[in-house]
Amino acid sequence: MEADAAHSPLGSIDGEADTRTSTGEIEVRRDGSRWFWPVALTGGLALFLLHLAQVAQLRVPIIYYDEGGYLGNARYIVSGYGRNGGSYFAGYSLLLTPAAALTHAAGAFFHATLVTNALLAVATAALALLL
Repeated sequence: MEADAAHSPLGSIDGEADTRTSTGEIEVRRDGSRWFWPVALTGGLALFLLHLAQVAQLRVPIIYYDEGGYLGNARYIVSGYGRNGGSYFAGYSLLLTPAAALTHAAGAFFHATLVTNALLAVATAALALLL
């Protein structure tokens, strides 16, 4: 006896269910899990909060190596003054421009950058999930 994926207690692994019509033809329909989006959104929120909890203990800016270049580029793009970091590409700095535009103090800019990094971590996980 051949087991259909539609009658299997676990369903099919890849989200497709095979059903037989009255004429004996196999009909394939895509069934998305009803739990996928709630679990994905909860996981994204948990990842964001985990990142914020980890960086909440940083009271002062700690800037290593090339971070100053990217932060300087973001500030330069927004205001037109400061270090332009000519040897650094503007990709990551463009993502930091909202943080640079909303803040004026160096400490606030650094903490806004950490929040931006937490959002980027969630976006990276979401894009990896869609692969």
